Amino acid sequence: IPIKQVLIEHLFPLSCLLGLANSRLKSRDLNAPAIFQKTMEARGVSDRINGRKIYTQLVDAGFRDVKMFSNMKDLSCFSFDEREALFQENFSYRINYFKRALERDPGDPETKKNYQWMRDALDEFENQFFQSDFWYCEYDYVGIGRK
Repeated sequence: IPIKQVLIEHLFPLSCLLGLANSRLKSRDLNAPAIFQKTMEARGVSDRINGRKIYTQLVDAGFRDVKMFSNMKDLSCFSFDEREALFQENFSYRINYFKRALERDPGDPETKKNYQWMRDALDEFENQFFQSDFWYCEYDYVGIGRK
């Protein structure tokens, strides 16, 4: 059985799309990368690619003997409740950027369109997240060095 695959780098709210692959993907299955991209464009979002910069930032800050550690979490061994918790932690907050924008400017048609798109995309993606043939993983990174 082909696996719907989304590989994500993660560092506290960092999420950067690395890949999406499956010959069975339907058009709406492509919500994951679109959700990440749309979130990165929202007002008030932090640097979503910071995880790729940690090593260089530590070295540039004068740390030496920098060591990087990672921990991968993936859905292959997660229960329904664990999947729910991971989805809530990594995806449910994304609608808030668009909700706040809509509250600031309720008359703007583009803002309303973006909010509705994100709401619908997250709802559909959440349904995919709980399917047995959907696989997702994320990496948490820690960098340690000496000053």
